[in-house]
Amino acid sequence: MKASATNRWQCAWLGLCLGACLPLFAAAHSFANDPPATPPLNVLVTVNAASYAPRLAPGAIAALFGTKLTERAQVAASIPLPTDLDDVGVRLIDSRNVDYSAPLFFVSPGQINYLMPDRIALGEARIFVIRDTELIAQGTLLITNSAPALFTFSANGKGVPTALTTFDGENFASVTDGKGAWRAVEPSTAQRSNFLLLFGTGFRYARKLRVLIGEVELKPVYAGAQGALAGLDQINLELPPDLPGGLVKLQIISDGYSSNIVQLQLADS
Repeated sequence: MKASATNRWQCAWLGLCLGACLPLFAAAHSFANDPPATPPLNVLVTVNAASYAPRLAPGAIAALFGTKLTERAQVAASIPLPTDLDDVGVRLIDSRNVDYSAPLFFVSPGQINYLMPDRIALGEARIFVIRDTELIAQGTLLITNSAPALFTFSANGKGVPTALTTFDGENFASVTDGKGAWRAVEPSTAQRSNFLLLFGTGFRYARKLRVLIGEVELKPVYAGAQGALAGLDQINLELPPDLPGGLVKLQIISDGYSSNIVQLQLADS
């Protein structure tokens, strides 16, 4: 199937997979004044929201961790993402000294999920959390062109990927049994193809992307933005008939960077 077929596959994510991820709807805050020169005691750590790896990419979903960031937890309830949640905002200054207010998915006292701007420059960026007009935390992060990561049902970057299979592009099945255990995924046959749909973040702008299932390297039918949810990326793979059965490792390699390793249960061909 061509990449254009992805459009009718986007809605499948909403019904079957969304609850498995960290809160993904968010907002951001715009600030006109530069932060004060004196650094706060609260130092931020920012990671990829799918894998918790420290590398990030333009357009990716990020999670930052700190202490006493907000008074309460709040999830964004509108699209496009707002620029303020509970009077808290995230500001980014990239390697070219360009200033961005990041859209926010979710804020809480210890964690904020936000969307990395598409146009942020590569290299080291500075990040600030501002509540009302007060700078309460800051840190640094590294932006690379690609930072591939796969969401998992455990929401910790390990185990079963948040993924679907489809034989016809109309009917979808999860790769889990609904309780977090693996479901055996059938490979394609000579009569019909079975497609695997993977969901992650950080690889929509990758120049070269490949997927490893066990020792088998596969070229995606489609790899890029999922289209319905901000920051969410999607890969569509046709599973070849000769894939070995059993529990196998699955990983994305894009622009030389490796994703978190997840596991897929394959039925015997």
